[in-house]
Amino acid sequence: MLRWPTIWASRRYLHHNSGRHSSKKGRESAALMDALVRSWPVPLATIDLVMHSMGGLVARGALHQAVQNAQEWPRGAGKLVFLGTPHHGAPLERSGQRPAASGSTSCTC
Repeated sequence: MLRWPTIWASRRYLHHNSGRHSSKKGRESAALMDALVRSWPVPLATIDLVMHSMGGLVARGALHQAVQNAQEWPRGAGKLVFLGTPHHGAPLERSGQRPAASGSTSCTC
């Protein structure tokens, strides 16, 4: 008889204020993740992150800050899933930059 392995998983959601700079949100998220991992009652095997849109940029910033500050939690990072994260900028944001770059003061976007 086939048996499925027992999987112990726990979800945690991190919400962020979209009006603040992503680098600041990254620093704060890294500190929150560090505190979460340190207070977890048992050692964690892996930390899989699923991020959507700007949350992916915040998570990238958090990972960067955590590595720079020698935090432990990035060592446990397993899978990173980015859903709709604008790694190369958002098309609407880029279109708003064109008129300014060409010297025009109006946008027909």
